[in-house]
Amino acid sequence: EDVRQLVGARYRDLLDGADTLVEMAASSEKLVEMVRRMRQGCGSLQMRIKKPNSLTKAPREAALRRKVYALSSQVKLLVDTPEQIWACLDDNRFLDAAIQFLVAERLHTRLVGRIR
Repeated sequence: EDVRQLVGARYRDLLDGADTLVEMAASSEKLVEMVRRMRQGCGSLQMRIKKPNSLTKAPREAALRRKVYALSSQVKLLVDTPEQIWACLDDNRFLDAAIQFLVAERLHTRLVGRIR
């Protein structure tokens, strides 16, 4: 009786292990298919990126570069503003501090408006 129960328990463990292996095989097949699709998608994206000819690409890159530089200089101004305001306050230049604050507030509003 004990042997029968032991063999029965081991048999159930064996069946559970086999079911797990079957599930793992199905999951790995799905994963391989998803990776294949992702490679195809990346390949088609690379082809789309490479398609524009170099004559039309250069002006677009220059325009994009100008926009990035303009945006980064505005963000730098915002980052530096608190330090400049505190320097003005330390020197009792309250009007300059207020002007710095208002300029930064206006710039922040414009930048946030662009994002939305």
